[in-house]
Amino acid sequence: MVANTQILSQSQRPMLPPGLATGLPNHWYPILPSSALATEPQAIERFSEKLMVWRDGKGQPHVFENHCPHRRAPLSKGKVAGDLLVCSYHGWRFDGSGSCAGIPLEEGADLSEQRNGVKSYPAEDRAGYIWMFYGDRENMRPLTVPPELADDAWMSFRTEYVWKTNWLNIMDNIVDPLHAIFLHVGAVTQRKRAKFKEFRITHEDENGFRLGKLGYLADGSVGPVEGEVEFVLPNLLRLDIADGSDRGIYRVVILPTPINENTACAFYVRARRVANGWERLRWRWWWARHGKQVHAVADQDREIMEGLGPVEEAREKEHLSISDAGVVRLRRRLQQAFRAGHNSAS
Repeated sequence: MVANTQILSQSQRPMLPPGLATGLPNHWYPILPSSALATEPQAIERFSEKLMVWRDGKGQPHVFENHCPHRRAPLSKGKVAGDLLVCSYHGWRFDGSGSCAGIPLEEGADLSEQRNGVKSYPAEDRAGYIWMFYGDRENMRPLTVPPELADDAWMSFRTEYVWKTNWLNIMDNIVDPLHAIFLHVGAVTQRKRAKFKEFRITHEDENGFRLGKLGYLADGSVGPVEGEVEFVLPNLLRLDIADGSDRGIYRVVILPTPINENTACAFYVRARRVANGWERLRWRWWWARHGKQVHAVADQDREIMEGLGPVEEAREKEHLSISDAGVVRLRRRLQQAFRAGHNSAS
């Protein structure tokens, strides 16, 4: 285990900027599985905003604020007419950008007026998820999808969990390898694990960082074990987990998306790189045998995180130690990115 249990002082702890609890702006996030959005509009909450998602006649997704600018009726109750969304209350029509495309009895009205439009966000349907760019359109960057989601060389099993905890707590949990040894005792993923000695930041760039795990090797020396935990802004976490066999590990990609300050949707992708049909079959067999226990492990995480209480209060009263190297670095990077975004917008 980690030998040094030094407690970090209050001044060493990255503080939570107001607003970060509901999301880091100007980034892409998955908001729904693609299969969850059919032809009917759907109401959702993300980033503490009441939103609605719909597909136009070409199947392209769109994300709007869930209120018609006319009388504030919920647009999620509207109907899709080709490439337009029609409000069910008074028939106002909107195109995919949120611009007003028609008002009954007012054919000569100036539809270009901003007050007639709906607040909208860029959206894409990629790699099995509906993605939304949370932020200002002028800051939009191209969507980059993790290869584990899009590359056919990876075979994955996907789960969406809705947990009553802040999205930041989910990410803290992932960059904290030590907790699994104690919380998940008896799970198949805890068999044949290395004995840890230290956690260390092994790489850092403008996009994120990697946390290495040092442990005791078979010859008694100390070296890297079990791969690294990776964080990529704003919410991508990637790690390798022991599968309980002599063969080693499988890959987990986690993408937590804020619903509001107290709830988050965590998209989990458990994947293995497979080179042929036999390897695909073996991975499918492993999941059929152990998938239920993997979900039980996630449920243990949920119980702990839901017991933390409001994220601001939890952070005020916690006492971090040297084993929380990944947690401290994660919070610092998110704090820096959040403040940089606000400074550039001002």
